[in-house]
Amino acid sequence: MRKWNYADEAVLELKYEACFAEPVESFVPLFEHYGFSEQAISDSRDIIANSTFQAVAGRKPGNAVEGQVTRSGAPGQWAEYFTPQIKEEFKLATGDLLQLLQYETSNEW
Repeated sequence: MRKWNYADEAVLELKYEACFAEPVESFVPLFEHYGFSEQAISDSRDIIANSTFQAVAGRKPGNAVEGQVTRSGAPGQWAEYFTPQIKEEFKLATGDLLQLLQYETSNEW
């Protein structure tokens, strides 16, 4: 992720948190960016609406069920599961990547 060219105008990036909060509306700019027709965008809205966490998992986001791929769906849940050892190993492996991607403001998380 550190090597990714975030300035490439040919690529439109979406953050999971934004897509999770507003799934249908978050993807419309992506479809427009890549030149989808109005009909394709309309069809895609329906597909997205039927593919939300709640639609797939059958429960509201944040209600965790361990052992399932759709455990909770909520953004940022990694913070609840990182042990101090995992946190330190992650910091060693990624350096300031969380700050670079604007998930944290310092390395003191």
